[in-house]
Order: sequence, then structure tokens, then C-alpha cells
Amino acid sequence: MSPIPQRFEPIVVEARRVSLADPFLISGAIAYNVFFALIPLVFAVVAALSMATSGDDVIAWIEGLIAGGAPADVGTFVAESINEALEAVSGMGTLVLVLSVLVALWSGSRAIYAVQKALRLIEGIEERRAYWKTRGLGILLTFGAGVALVVAYVVLLFGGWVVDVFAEMGISSSSAKTISGAVTATWAVGVLFSIYRWGISESVRRPLVSAIVVTTLLSVTTWLGAIILPSLGGGTIAALGSVGVILIWAYVVGFVVIVTPSAVVAVEGIVRGPGV
Repeated sequence: MSPIPQRFEPIVVEARRVSLADPFLISGAIAYNVFFALIPLVFAVVAALSMATSGDDVIAWIEGLIAGGAPADVGTFVAESINEALEAVSGMGTLVLVLSVLVALWSGSRAIYAVQKALRLIEGIEERRAYWKTRGLGILLTFGAGVALVVAYVVLLFGGWVVDVFAEMGISSSSAKTISGAVTATWAVGVLFSIYRWGISESVRRPLVSAIVVTTLLSVTTWLGAIILPSLGGGTIAALGSVGVILIWAYVVGFVVIVTPSAVVAVEGIVRGPGV
């Protein structure tokens, strides 16, 4: 006798498929690589800014950016880190910019590779395409995911900065939120759809639906992170807490991206009923 009603068996089937990929472990690998892709990315941004303006102007801009979205001690922590980065890249702007971008791409591509590996294990599919095709696609997906990641990271750490930028352009707060939200969500759906549709040799089932569901879930987690960061209070714990929130956020991103396609299939199976 089945331990659960037959109607809910799709949950068991999909849970078994997902377990083959050990999603908790791979999500940790994704979070690790995402976080360490952000570090060289910061150096790349600092190097680019230092080539365009003075170090003092960069620090002032960063401090103003953080002021409205993070605790004071977090702002000081980030500003001091940026200042140290500026001192490190002084006189080596172009070199640091190139190396930082390459390292960020390398770490980011490893996160994408982890997602592809998990999907292959879950779907039971072997990679049959030529190496140059898979690596080239991985680089493109890394670029696309990197843009979405940077936007989400800015929202997570700097709160309403995008809204303020739009306000300076004469666009109302509500319109700014609608425009920035729609553009970001559309881009994220496109990147996720590409991963689910072409990231492995065969498309996962319901790639567009999965991409929309993942984007919705990640929008909620990013919004929650943006709320949690300013509530951390002051002191060193705030800076450490910010790192913790970002790591947890990256872990959730990895887990949701891996598990959602199977969850969508399970829900569809429940809705349709047994034998359909």
C-alpha cells in the first residue's frame, strides 16, 4: 500500500530525482562561487571608477550610495574596503580591471557549471555537445547571469538607490519601481529560460514556467534581504551579518534554481491527477 495518496506520488518521484543531484551540497558550491565572483567584480568596478575619476570622489559616491540602505557601520566597513581596494589598484587600473573581470568570469562560470551539472544529474542526461559549444554557452550564460546578479546585489545591499536615481531623472518613485522591476525581472526570466532550455543537452520540462517561478521566488528573497540588512543595527556584527545575509541569499538562489523545475513538474502532475 502506498504511504501517500496516489495523487501526490509526483512529489515523491521528483524528490527522488532531485536527491540524485545532492542539491544542498551543490547549492553551497554555487553560493561559494557567486560570493567569490563578487569580490573581483568589486575590484573591477573600483578599477574602472578610479580610471574615470579621483579616489576621493569614488569614496564619496560609495558612502552616499550606502547611506540610505545599510547601517552606518556597514557603510563604514564597505567604504574602508573600497578605499583599500583603491590604494591596491592605484597605478594598475587597466591590469586590475582585466584580471578582476577574468577572475569574476571564472568563478561565475563555475557557479553556472554547478547548475548545469545538477540539472544533468536530475534529468539523467549526459552532455553530448562539443566542448567548445558547452564552454561558449557557459560563458554567455555567465555574462547574462552576472548582469542579473549585480542588479540583485545592488538591490540587496543598497536598497532604494535605483529609485533615487530615477527620481533625479524626474521619474516618480512608483514608476521607477515598476520600470526597474519589470526590466530586471524580464532579464532574469530570459537568463533562467536559457539555462533551462539550452544549458544541458536536452531542455528541462516547462523551462519558461520554471524561469518565471524562480524569478518570482528570487525577487521575494532579494526583497527580504534588503529589509533585513538595514535592521542589523550597529557594530562589527552588522558588517559580518551583511556578509552572512549575502551568503544565505546566494545559497537560496542556487537551491531554488536547481529544485524549481522538478517542483513545477510535481505540481503539474498533482493538478492533472494520476494516469493523465
